[in-house]
Amino acid sequence: MGVSALFLSTGLVAFVIAGYRGVLRGRGRRKPTDIPLMVIALASGFALVFLAPAVQAIESTLAPSLGRLLSNVCTLVTAFGLLQLRLHVSHGPAEQVRAKVRIRLIILLIAVAVMGVMFFASNPPTGRGIFTGLYRSQPTLAVCTLVYTSYLGSAVVDLAALALRSIRGARAWLRLGMILMTAGCLLFAGYLIEKVVGVVGELVNGSTAEPFCPSAFATVGCTFAIAMPAFAVLLVILGTTVPTLGPRLEHLTRGLWHRRSLRRLRPLWEILHEVLPDTGLTTPDDALSPSLTGEASERLYRR
Repeated sequence: MGVSALFLSTGLVAFVIAGYRGVLRGRGRRKPTDIPLMVIALASGFALVFLAPAVQAIESTLAPSLGRLLSNVCTLVTAFGLLQLRLHVSHGPAEQVRAKVRIRLIILLIAVAVMGVMFFASNPPTGRGIFTGLYRSQPTLAVCTLVYTSYLGSAVVDLAALALRSIRGARAWLRLGMILMTAGCLLFAGYLIEKVVGVVGELVNGSTAEPFCPSAFATVGCTFAIAMPAFAVLLVILGTTVPTLGPRLEHLTRGLWHRRSLRRLRPLWEILHEVLPDTGLTTPDDALSPSLTGEASERLYRR
């Protein structure tokens, strides 16, 4: 799979999920977790779009490797959203949650500021923001990358701990969501470990990782560097969406099954209604054409 196609398609899924969250919030179903969930989806989508090679070529006309910096910043915003989500789910007092969120926000701004200063103090390459082979000659790029991995790693550990605690005793859809989030965290961990090992290895002994990846699965190194973060983002976003979207889809599917069952029972019901008209509260046509899923379920139960 092409790198641009993988990143852009996954980013599109993230934007669709963010839109779904916005629609739910617009309908009045507002919860404290709505904002962090939308931040996670939007920031993840932009991180992938900014990192797509086709988009990086355009961004580099403004500044060399600008797409890499923008993508990393958006990824840190995603991590901030994950930390905020964990605080809300922990059910702490509202004032205590807001105070902790402010602290996390200050740390995020400091990390972004350090990354920005280190990035613009360096001489990054034009085109794709591939820093491999430059960490030893430009330690500022190494600092930028290590700050990025440290902040993201702390968020991944927190989210994984929350997901693992929530799996036991959770309902089916919530359990599935937590399993998906745990899998996403494992992929994120593999990606971050590979990145840290690559940076430290280059600083210590000058060994370099894969300099260029023609596709997401070209080599093991490319799989860790490209495929893992893309699928990790997808799994985490799906994990935050499945607990709310799953029951709605299940309700819709059950309603369609109830309507189908009513249609199949229609001949029998018409015969019974003709012989014993007092058994029906409505005419056969009305009874077999419910407008609501709950109404279909009730009428099927009465039949």
